[in-house]
This record gives sequence, C-alpha cells and structure tokens, in this order.
Amino acid sequence: MKRLGAFLALTVCLWLVTGGFGADLEGVKAIIELTEKEGIKIWTDKGCYETGEYMTIYFKAEHSGYLTVYDFMPDGSTAILFPNAYYQNNYIKGGVEYQLPAPGDPFKFKVVPPSGFGQGDREILWAVITEEEIGLPDPKGYSQKSLAYSIKATLEDLPEDIWWASDMHEFAYGPCEEEEARKEWTFMVYLNADDSFLSQVASDDFNEIEEGVCKVETYMDVIVLWDGLGTHHPTGKRYHVQCDQTSSLAHYTEGETVWSVGEVDMGSPKTLKEFVNWATSEFPAKHYALVIWDHGSGWKKAPAFVRGVSFDQTNNSGLTMKELRSALSEVPHLDIVGFDACLMQMIEVGYEIKDYADFLVGSEEIEGGDGWDYVRILSALKGMRTPDPGNFIKAMISGNAGTPAIKTISALKLTGFRRLAERVSKLAEKLISNYDEDAILSARKKVQKFYYDSYVDLRHFAELIRDNVHSSSVQAAARDVISAFDSALVSNWNKGGRWKDAKGLSIFLPDPDQVPSWYSGYTNANLQFVQDTKWKEFLEKFIGH
Repeated sequence: MKRLGAFLALTVCLWLVTGGFGADLEGVKAIIELTEKEGIKIWTDKGCYETGEYMTIYFKAEHSGYLTVYDFMPDGSTAILFPNAYYQNNYIKGGVEYQLPAPGDPFKFKVVPPSGFGQGDREILWAVITEEEIGLPDPKGYSQKSLAYSIKATLEDLPEDIWWASDMHEFAYGPCEEEEARKEWTFMVYLNADDSFLSQVASDDFNEIEEGVCKVETYMDVIVLWDGLGTHHPTGKRYHVQCDQTSSLAHYTEGETVWSVGEVDMGSPKTLKEFVNWATSEFPAKHYALVIWDHGSGWKKAPAFVRGVSFDQTNNSGLTMKELRSALSEVPHLDIVGFDACLMQMIEVGYEIKDYADFLVGSEEIEGGDGWDYVRILSALKGMRTPDPGNFIKAMISGNAGTPAIKTISALKLTGFRRLAERVSKLAEKLISNYDEDAILSARKKVQKFYYDSYVDLRHFAELIRDNVHSSSVQAAARDVISAFDSALVSNWNKGGRWKDAKGLSIFLPDPDQVPSWYSGYTNANLQFVQDTKWKEFLEKFIGH
C-alpha cells in the first residue's frame, strides 16, 4: 500500500519498511491469533478499497500505553504505521478513540496495491499496546512470519504485572463488490424441542423471541428452525420471526415468513448446516449469531441420546462435538455461537469450533427449563449505542444474569482458545513430570464442580495448582493458563453461593475413584482438544487408566 501525503509521500517517512522476504500472510495471521489479547481495537473506515482511495485507521485502548501498528502487505513487505514521522510519540490514552490521519494532519493513506496484486488480496494491520515502553521488534531484517514470532515472544516474556493487548484487522483491495443493503445482524436460533419435556415449553421461548424482535427488528432478522414432538409443533418449520407482544404466535404466511420443512433430525449435522446456510443466504447481514437451544451435556459422547448437544428424541440422535465442528465448518463464519443448553461452556467444546466463530457464550452449569430470557437479551441490545458483537455479547450476559434458570453464564473469544489449549497442555506436561499426587487430589477436591462432578472450572483448578504444588515449573505453567484464560475471557457472571468459583470455562477432570463410564469417549478421534494437547495423558496418570 503506497501512502501519499497531502504534502509529502508518507512511504518515505515511515519509521521502518522491509520487503523482499516473501509473503506469508496466513502464517502471520495464525501467529497473531495466538497473541490477540483483549484491550485494544483497531479498524478502518471500510473493509475494501478501490485503487487510489484514501483510508482512515481508528484505534481505541482500554488503558493508556504505548501503541505500535504494524502493516503486513501481500508482497512480503512490512511497515510500522504508528509511530511515524508525524507522530513520533506513540503514547495514547485509554478510553479515547483515535483517528489516523486525524483532521488537519499533513498526510493521507492512499491505497495502491503492490505490483502484481489486486482484487481480493489483503493487508493485515496489527495493533500492539503495552503500558510501559518496551521497544518492540522493528521489521528490518525479518521475514513477515519471523517478525510476528518475535513480537509474540516479546509480549509473552513480559512480566505479569505489565499490561499489554493486541488486535488484528484486515482490509482488501478492489475492485470492490457493491454491498447490498444488509441489516446489522441475522440471529439464528436452532430450536430443538423434539423432546417430551422441552416440546411443552418451547412456545414460551418462541413468544419471548417474538416480543424481543419488537425491540430490534430495524437492524436484526431473527430466524428460527423449530422442531417439536407430538402435538407440540410436531414437524419442522423455519420462521422469519415477526414482532408480536401477545401470548399467542404472530401470523405467519407460508413461503413468506414461514417455511415448512417436515420432520427433521435436529441431532444431525446436515440439518444444522442446511439451516445456517439457508438463513445466511436468504437473510444476509453484516454479523451472524447462532444459538443452539436444547439439552446439552458438554463434550460427552455416549450413550446416544445424552451426547453432546441437540438431542432429537424422534431420531434418537444428538450432535457430538465432531459433528458440531463438521456442520460449522461448512457455513459462513459466525460472530457468535451460543448454547441455550446445559453444561456447554467447556474448553473441549470451544476448541472444537474455534476456527468457525469469534465468540462462545454459554453456561458451565445446567440450566433451568426456562433457559435464556430472550426479551431481556434483545431489550438490552436495543439500549446500546451500536449493535456490534461486543454489545450483543454484553446483552446476552446481562439479559440472563440473575434470571431463575441461569446459575452461570460467560462469553469467551474463540481466537484465544488455541493459545489457552497450548498452555493447558504445557501444564499437563509439568504435572506429569513433577507429579504431586496429594496436591493434585487436594485441588481436585476443592475445585468448583458442576452437575457432572467430572466437569470442573479450569481457572479455579489452575489457581489451586498454582497455590498448592511446590514445583516452580508447575506454578509457572499454572500462571500461564490463568493468563491465557484471562486474555480469552470477555465476560463472566455466576450466582454466587455454591457457584462462586465458576470463572467461565470448565474442563473434564474426573474423580479417580468415580471415573464415569463414558470416559472411554474422551479420545483423539472424538475431540480435537484431546488430539492436540497432553491433557489426556495427564488424566491417565491421575486416574490410573
């Protein structure tokens, strides 16, 4: 990207520019995703630019600090956009939105793709802020990927008491397709009421959704696939939910606001995939959220009718984590995946779908039959200034906090799950090599547990290990888990009392004396988390299997 100033060519004024090492933007992106940490946001005024258009960059940090903005280009070159010759002091104040260039600045960012690049090619902006001035690596002498690794290592080596954050933004080169008029959101609810109990209460939640739509219909389409059982909505229908504040359903017209699809297997990945692809095709939007409404049992695979999530009584089926991943891998990328279902806020669940959505919302504990309060959620969203993903997540948390059915609810960034899993794996390795059975058993006894005794709070367990195991390497590994978890956490609420130590994400850790029979399903073949980490090896040593 050439940057021509109003008075000077900014390309010659950038602090550091390097090129000629060969591009690896996908490799860079993967490294940045491992390093992203909440606290700074960077964005541009558009997502795609025609050649010669001017670009404006925006950024805002939660806390004051020293900001560096790297620009990774598709020809292999890298530049530092901030600080620069016009802004040599890179200290910014927390809570303030900055614009670059600011009105009156003697330079502009003019988008001109490097030679040989054009439509569809992209640049990556990486914003990194630290509360102290630490001297981040400059691009000179680095390939793009080695530079990203060096920045990552520098940040991860900082003392725990030095705050830092990072965020990534991409933009594309034109010619840009004209964007059709789209609403901000398509909110999809996969309402599986093919169950003797839930079929009787599903209409209450559908009525809540109808009432909530009245609050947000100007910028959100709410699409529901509802399949019931017996006399309660016995076959599947897709709804474009209409505003209605009565206790009965709104009026729906076949082929316009409701589409009958017959009996569907809600425990099949094919049904989920087809619903999401249909909804996003018929109701395209800037953002997509999916909530799976039904029973849930975390990663649990067997027996068939109480496995994973979305149990279908008619077909005696349910989605395993592998099937959930398969379905979401074949739909457009989602901003939010939520589970209005029991026990789904697990690292094993989030890790399975980390590549297909940005945020995970759900409960570590079982939910009451009323489930989520959709009127409160959508009413809370209406009251926020902008309906962006962050605010929708806040609405999901605040709309459910304190309701009778919800004991715990949290939201996490799925982009942080790869790093979190790496840290959990390292902790497992250290626990094996520095095995302290008494301390681990003590932590297992004290840790926050949920409906399934073998599901325990991950952060609380790491805290107990940090405080009770004497090995310094184990303590360091536990601190790293806590740090990675805190970076991924967006919001957490619990009811207190017996749930006071529910920090937002659970993990499978059975009692050695009461290992559930379904432990046999905790395998490489069924769960990517097991395949990619050493946690299963630690469990085998711990429970003696």
